Amino acid sequence: MSQVSQEFRSSRTKEIVRILSVRDNDGKQVIFWSDIKRQFRGASSIRKEGTAIVFLKNAANETLHPERIEPQPGAVLDVVVGSHTIEESLDLVENKIICDASTYYDLGVSYDKGGGGPTDPALALKNYVHAAELDHAEARTKIGILYRDGYGVEQSYPKAYEWFYKNAVKGAPGSQTELGDMFYYGRGVDKNHYKAKDWYQKAADKGHARGQKGNARPNRFVSDKLYLWSM
Repeated sequence: MSQVSQEFRSSRTKEIVRILSVRDNDGKQVIFWSDIKRQFRGASSIRKEGTAIVFLKNAANETLHPERIEPQPGAVLDVVVGSHTIEESLDLVENKIICDASTYYDLGVSYDKGGGGPTDPALALKNYVHAAELDHAEARTKIGILYRDGYGVEQSYPKAYEWFYKNAVKGAPGSQTELGDMFYYGRGVDKNHYKAKDWYQKAADKGHARGQKGNARPNRFVSDKLYLWSM
């Protein structure tokens, strides 16, 4: 089967863009979600005549990664640009229609404390984990915070550290700042202001406000000895 030219229409501007399909590892013609998002910044889902398009799945009914859809020649598919409402996100997730990281993250925030919707920490964690599995950096930081605070889960500094650390080494400033706090205050780790400053500095270099604030904190003790930071 030769390449298929699929037409997509922006929900915001109504502009129509054609994207060519590619052959995946199974030899099937597909269009990758990442290619769609390159053309439509802020894309959150795809619809056909009001019905959301499902990402292709394997025999175990698991969404294939990277996410992809099957071309539908002759049809114009609508790309929803912008965030879903909470009600739309619930419908998409509950019906397993979409596995976009930002949808899961936004739904997690809506259930989290201060998220602006009905609070349910268990559902917040569940949706953050889904988003994290799709490489959403802020979701990984949120999971670490839930474990750090014991909100909806058993409080665990080791689990919080694990989530923060694996995210921080990938360059996520939010998690870098949280690690800085753990070392600065000795939360679940030995208090070490050298390490705290190192993580704060990494976050501050990316313009993270809390990282910059932490980096500006005064000299303190590192273990049992007093060291001076270069100011």
